[in-house]
Amino acid sequence: MRCPTVITVIFLLIATSLSLGGCATFRTLSTFDPERPKIYSGTRLDLNVTVGDESWPRKFGLEPPRYPVIDLPFSFILDTVMLPSTIPNAIFK
Repeated sequence: MRCPTVITVIFLLIATSLSLGGCATFRTLSTFDPERPKIYSGTRLDLNVTVGDESWPRKFGLEPPRYPVIDLPFSFILDTVMLPSTIPNAIFK
């Protein structure tokens, strides 16, 4: 029973280390620009890069993550945590 737990932990560590190098949410929220979308910005960037829409990286003015599919769940979680600060920012900009 111990082997699946070790494999799961190793997988999570690898996925986390890959996503920390290019977390889309952190990168889109780290610079203030009133013209950039803020609500679920990292998730939207990852989804659009995954389907091949190259207009979103230009809209944000940054490089997309190297592995957007791996970054997507982490960006979704971080975007959800950041909602209390991004909603007022989007409404009252």
